[in-house]
Amino acid sequence: MKKLFILLCTALSCLECFGQLSSDTIKMIDNVFLRYQPTKPGCQLSISRNGVVIFTKAWGMANLERRLPVDTKSVFISASVAKQFTAAAILLLEQQNKLSLTNDIRSYIPSLPNYGTPISLNMLMHHTSGLRDWGEICDISGWQLPPKEYTNKYATELILRQKKLNNVPGEVFTYSNSNYILLANVVETISGMTLNEFCKKHIFNPAKMGSTSWDHTIDNESNVAVPYKKKNIDFYEIDLPKSATYGPGGLYTTTEDLLKWNEFYFSGTFGKPSLLSKQLKVDTLRNGTTNPYGAGLYIGKEGKWTSVSHGGSSAGYRSHIETIPELKLSIAWLSNSSEFDTAQVNVIEEIKKIFIAKTENERPIERSEIKISERQLKNYTGLFKSAQSDVDVQIAYEDNYLKAFGTKLIPVAKHMFNFGNVLFSFKNASHLTISPPVTDPMRYYKVDTLKLSPARIHEYQGKFYSVEAGASFDVIATGTNLKFTQTHKVEYKLDPIEKDVFFLKDLNADIHFHRDKNERIKGMSLSTGRATQIYFIKSSN
Repeated sequence: MKKLFILLCTALSCLECFGQLSSDTIKMIDNVFLRYQPTKPGCQLSISRNGVVIFTKAWGMANLERRLPVDTKSVFISASVAKQFTAAAILLLEQQNKLSLTNDIRSYIPSLPNYGTPISLNMLMHHTSGLRDWGEICDISGWQLPPKEYTNKYATELILRQKKLNNVPGEVFTYSNSNYILLANVVETISGMTLNEFCKKHIFNPAKMGSTSWDHTIDNESNVAVPYKKKNIDFYEIDLPKSATYGPGGLYTTTEDLLKWNEFYFSGTFGKPSLLSKQLKVDTLRNGTTNPYGAGLYIGKEGKWTSVSHGGSSAGYRSHIETIPELKLSIAWLSNSSEFDTAQVNVIEEIKKIFIAKTENERPIERSEIKISERQLKNYTGLFKSAQSDVDVQIAYEDNYLKAFGTKLIPVAKHMFNFGNVLFSFKNASHLTISPPVTDPMRYYKVDTLKLSPARIHEYQGKFYSVEAGASFDVIATGTNLKFTQTHKVEYKLDPIEKDVFFLKDLNADIHFHRDKNERIKGMSLSTGRATQIYFIKSSN
């Protein structure tokens, strides 16, 4: 009897591998997605194993105004999931001997400023170019035009205006949509086709992705799911993307089409010979660390397994696609709601738990430890805050180690520490950069307890203008507070952190005021996570 039971369990397991899910597994999936109610914005989910779709379903509404439900044929904007297709187009052109990944981008876009160090196509693909993110510059200056006006042409013009980079090319990973705007331009310049035409011919049609395109419109006649954000308990507001750019995002697709793409390239069919190894290839930064970003794909770990993934968000759209190659398991999810961004339960993580056996007692690999003096370590202690994060970090010294959140920081270089898989880097005693493995670095500053007097506050007051951002701002002193007035007279409060350094939390930005030799304010530089040190000159008081 026991032997029969084992045989039955094995048979059921094999059925799940080759296309049939048990009723219990289906119920578990449905329970994860209970948050998507029939009368509210929804999502699609598709799962494949061994190249066979074993689950596909839709929940909620695609269009609240038309009372149109989401179905498995509804089309969504996939946000940054699109980057892997732009990268794939570049790899195809290289295979066709029409370009080289080691070529300088200025060979194709000569009007890009010469920053003193070549920026290769490979750097663009892997987000190590140092180019500022054009969208975050628009956030700083204020989105002033209808979304249709923010085209690839506009984005390119803005990128070409930037006089500086975020960092030396090849030095660090800094995610920037500007990279993929320029890669889209290169595809079109080299191929003589639009990105949509090129991908349709070489990717979408061969992979049988009949619902995927860079060219769609959202209107009352289309089957495109309308994006929403929740305003209150009973009301959702349409939340369309601010731009009409393509390359970094802007791709319309379905979860079933995304699974077709995964099977297409993981089966070795994409490219002749297969380009799979180049798609999954990661590079090494100049400091010797590995950059986990491949050709528009994050290459990481899910327990003991390899994970190939990318997520995205654009206005009210959310997306995620992930493959565990060793298990031949792929999961694709698209949503037209930003409502659950702060939910404690992540639907994708819950689905993975159902299908992936977790390894126990796994610990991150720690780097080799070096010795740092007690005096130097104590110099790094204090409370650190960031405009890019709502989480404050208290660094303490205890038992000959620095600690954060009660956990040791393992020294791996003179100013660098390992916190699990997260890197803590001190520029000096007051400036800390925290770098998670697959997201943007965040700048932290040690909190200065100095309070600003009304007289000192007025030093910062004035009008500031930036050629790079194409925008001017007013900094206004009121009592002991500073206000920052953006385009359209939107006002934000500036929070003082240390001398001449303020946080602009509403824009996730840091502001550094600069002084002349007479200690008078002459300008300011504004930095976000993906666009740093944009300079504004002070034009008047």
